[in-house]
Amino acid sequence: MDMNPVQRLIGSLFDAPRTAPRSSRIIGVVGIFGMMGCMTANGVGARDARGIAMAQPGGVRAGEARVVDAHINPRVPVHLTSENGALVVRFAHPHAIGALVHLNAESLTRVSPEEQVQAELPAAPWRGVTRVLLRDDRFIECWRLGDIEAGYRLMAQARTAGGSPLGPPAAVSPPGADVFATPDLVAVDREHAVATFVAMSDKGFELLAVSLEVL
Repeated sequence: MDMNPVQRLIGSLFDAPRTAPRSSRIIGVVGIFGMMGCMTANGVGARDARGIAMAQPGGVRAGEARVVDAHINPRVPVHLTSENGALVVRFAHPHAIGALVHLNAESLTRVSPEEQVQAELPAAPWRGVTRVLLRDDRFIECWRLGDIEAGYRLMAQARTAGGSPLGPPAAVSPPGADVFATPDLVAVDREHAVATFVAMSDKGFELLAVSLEVL
């Protein structure tokens, strides 16, 4: 039976002369599996259950997606801005009730009670690619990936100033969340951004926020 190079190398270690220290053979085997782990981490097998490449060094690292509000009117646009060190999110509840919330830029938790504001008129959801500029003219872009039957994930990709990819794309929306439209993106400092997006879950339409970092 033909063996691949890794199998042959492991076999040679165990077939080595008994005069070779046992500890040396063990270290050799551990090193081989360490290399195999590095191969996986560099993209050979680093994919989630749906076959989407996960975040790797040199790409985008996403924090935990947090629910900003669980009762959203998905037909009204969501607006995200950064003001005085805090994030300001404007959206709408069902029945044309507008809302404004302030979030901590790091924890993405609310820092003040919700304010009621005039709701915007419904509009067609934006489903293209959105981008935000960070340090050294690098940028992060986000888009939806999927189809109507399987649902849509929110993807993020870091790129150089010239547009070359930095690492593989990463899925940043929670598993099972069907992303309704392209998110709003805002830079919170030179290396971090925050995305807000609407996704459909078992409970209805939710507004979520997730932090993104270029590695």
